Amino acid sequence: MNQQCDLVDSKIDWIGNVPKKWEKTILGKHIDISSGFAFSSEDFDLEEGIPVIRIRDLVKGKTGSFVLKEPDFPTYVENDSILVGMDGDFNAIWWRGGRALLNQRIALVNVKNNIDKKFLYYFLQEPLRNIHGNTLFTTIKHLSNSNLEQMRCYIPKKETQINIRKYLDDKIGKIDVEINKNLKLVKLIIEKENALVNHVILKGMESDNKMEFSGFEWIGNVPKHWTNLKFFNILNEKEIRNNDNVDRKMLSVSQYFGIVEKEYESNELIKNNEDLSKYKVVKENDLVVNVMWLQFRGIAVSFLNGIVSPDYKVYEINLKKIDPHFLNYLVRSDVYLNEYPRHLRGIRPNSSRIINYDLMRLPLRLPSILEDQQNIVKYLDEEIEKMKKVVDKTNLQIKNLKQARLSLIYSVTTGKVNPITK
Repeated sequence: MNQQCDLVDSKIDWIGNVPKKWEKTILGKHIDISSGFAFSSEDFDLEEGIPVIRIRDLVKGKTGSFVLKEPDFPTYVENDSILVGMDGDFNAIWWRGGRALLNQRIALVNVKNNIDKKFLYYFLQEPLRNIHGNTLFTTIKHLSNSNLEQMRCYIPKKETQINIRKYLDDKIGKIDVEINKNLKLVKLIIEKENALVNHVILKGMESDNKMEFSGFEWIGNVPKHWTNLKFFNILNEKEIRNNDNVDRKMLSVSQYFGIVEKEYESNELIKNNEDLSKYKVVKENDLVVNVMWLQFRGIAVSFLNGIVSPDYKVYEINLKKIDPHFLNYLVRSDVYLNEYPRHLRGIRPNSSRIINYDLMRLPLRLPSILEDQQNIVKYLDEEIEKMKKVVDKTNLQIKNLKQARLSLIYSVTTGKVNPITK
């Protein structure tokens, strides 16, 4: 790869210097944009029908929703299409997830006028990242078709585009292999962590424990000396409202991190957009349940004080019977996660919820001695901390590789460097 010698100032901030022979233009001369259909949330099915690409599917690269009926004016996407998310992070994606309908707020970008499609995919990465970075942090981020069409840019001749595409396909392909290796390692460690929690939290740490059938196939065998309880034996529902207090932290249940402080750009935004008076007060060591998201780990013990949505359930824990950290591991384990959907009520999967009666009758199998529970918690904390250090190190490598990927794409697609192709 050689440095370009004949560069001029593009007068476009995100591009900087550009080869003198490249054409100054606007993107709309080289693309056609098709928009997705505005499906209603009631249209979606999680199990069968025609696959639909929603904005949350772009980074994953595969669909997770279906509709039973094709709309009157459908937009279909095929493999090797360019898709741009028009909300949020403005990702440009090279779609490989199969034929599917396109949902609203996603643009299907087709090329015209002597443009190589894969070159355009690479080219779009930097200007979209620039727009995202310059969007006011306190606003919801939106793109319009005209934002793309009016984008000022410099485009090389078709032959140069093809050379750039071939070069990047090779180099980016190698970087992506390394990224995927690291992602697989992270996934493997998380699976190992989950397997450890699932075993220890229901079988104990001692390999010579005498076991007996728990009475439930989904729990299996448990140590014989452990006690048999149900949720109602250790939990009491709380209905303390926030009223006029504006100082309490807003909390939510995270699938990955348990109870976390809800992110807002400013206190003013909270006051303007949320009526906090009916929010429920949460104290440290309370159990919090998002009744519609149980199957997505929408349940956790809070180790923070604050408030949660009035749609959540909040329970005080009997700390004489159970350690809150032990309960947190237990109710967020895969064993319980796989059982929760069986107790949800509702006609449609995406609107089902658990009612208090069903939740309170879920079984618990745990050591009767608090110290035994605490020893299990200590062991799990120590082992998971070791795994976390490896995950953090690997995620840093992924971050660096992704940054190298972006830098390479930017340097080549803006003509800062000239790829040498054989």
